[in-house]
Amino acid sequence: VIIKKGLYDKDFIEKWCYGFDELSRHIEKYTPKWAETITGVSAKDIESLAEEYALTKKACIRVSEAPQKRDLSSFARSVAILIAITGHLDVVGGNVFFYSPVHLRISTFSKRIPKEMWNKTLGAQRLFSKIMGGPAIVGADFYTMLNAINTGKPYRPKAAIIVCTNPLSTSRGTNLVKKALENLEFSVVVDLFMTPTARYCDIFLPAATKYEHEADAGIWFNHIAGCNKVIEPLGESRSELELFLDLACRMGMAKDFWNGDYKAMLNEYLAPAKITLDDLKKNALKGIYIPSSSFMNERQRYERLLSRLPEKKVQLYNLVLERFGLDPLPTYKGEPEDPFNNKDFLKEYPLIFTDLHSDYPNHHSWMRSVPWLREIKKYPFVLIHPETAKKYSLNAGDWVKVTSPNGSIKAICILFEGIRPDTIIGQHGWWEGCDSMGLDEFSCLNNGTNVNVLYNIEHRDKVTGDITKNTLVKIEKSEPPESVEKWKLKE
Repeated sequence: VIIKKGLYDKDFIEKWCYGFDELSRHIEKYTPKWAETITGVSAKDIESLAEEYALTKKACIRVSEAPQKRDLSSFARSVAILIAITGHLDVVGGNVFFYSPVHLRISTFSKRIPKEMWNKTLGAQRLFSKIMGGPAIVGADFYTMLNAINTGKPYRPKAAIIVCTNPLSTSRGTNLVKKALENLEFSVVVDLFMTPTARYCDIFLPAATKYEHEADAGIWFNHIAGCNKVIEPLGESRSELELFLDLACRMGMAKDFWNGDYKAMLNEYLAPAKITLDDLKKNALKGIYIPSSSFMNERQRYERLLSRLPEKKVQLYNLVLERFGLDPLPTYKGEPEDPFNNKDFLKEYPLIFTDLHSDYPNHHSWMRSVPWLREIKKYPFVLIHPETAKKYSLNAGDWVKVTSPNGSIKAICILFEGIRPDTIIGQHGWWEGCDSMGLDEFSCLNNGTNVNVLYNIEHRDKVTGDITKNTLVKIEKSEPPESVEKWKLKE
């Protein structure tokens, strides 16, 4: 719509964009009418929104809630292209690049680890790693790591330290995660709670909360703030950073780890800002504002910001991706398990399924043991349109079973008119019980309450590696899921 109606910023495109003609030809087939058949949003509304966005002087696109899709890179490029062709890039009121005056960082390993070791990073050969500048920048990716543990290719990692994360509940490929946890020769979990992942560990170490240790500092724009220690750590809990410092010293690497001095490590981290941990503690309530740089506050910084891109321009036609054999233009593919790409599934699985990550009462797979939060949302749930619920003889509050080609979950039915009738939305991270409310823990595995069992981990974006959270499902009334025996520590 923006290109057809000439609503784009001609001056910005001529000076700072590469590949506009190729883009214009490419998007001919992607009409509002075409999009209406997929999204259900009327062509008229699409045109109206396009015009409003293009013609509004100060307009910003906010992308949120992890739009994980098989073709995520095309989605992301489409958003970036919209921002660029309308001239809303790095201008007041538009999508702005935020820069801090300093970078808080510690680069211990980058100077000490040989190149051949960096190249052994799991996923070092994947496209995203190569595009972004190598494994030292990107690190291992989850999918390659799981496969390596389970198949031994390119080699089999033997041990893991899992810190304050619960992949059995929050990661795609639940069965592969379980298998990987079982295949590890040795594993340690450091966490605040005995999670489902912790059931598979050899050693469990209690983590200190943010209120029990000093200063995990962070910077946003020119404001630096850190955690403020309120109480001494309870029991034997410790900061995971202190744990790693001690472990490194025990392994003979004290020189590379500040000789185990936690305060010295944090002071080196803060050094670029010319402040110390003691300074931060003295200003614990409001943090510290350091002087901003002129570059931070400037806008339209294209000459510098685009200097590393081919032609030193925004890549409407992406020469970097083309060099790696990927489509240089965003191309809609949809999801492998959706009504358009897999009509065979529709006979048995007529509904679309996706999930929410976080909402106000909780975050990912924790906080559901807190009574006043659990009262707000007592059980795992799926949102379903009232018309769809009526079609399947479901009422609000019914336990339902949702089944995809990959697995099944159980949840409470919540009627919600603001959803498409052909779509169901669940929420990931449900497992935890709540003792004071008499609520038991549920399984993360098949027929439990973990939405991740519904997805196929092989359906992921070629560039980013993001795994889809879209599939097709059927729904029916059900009994509640079975409870999991409460975790008991050995005496």
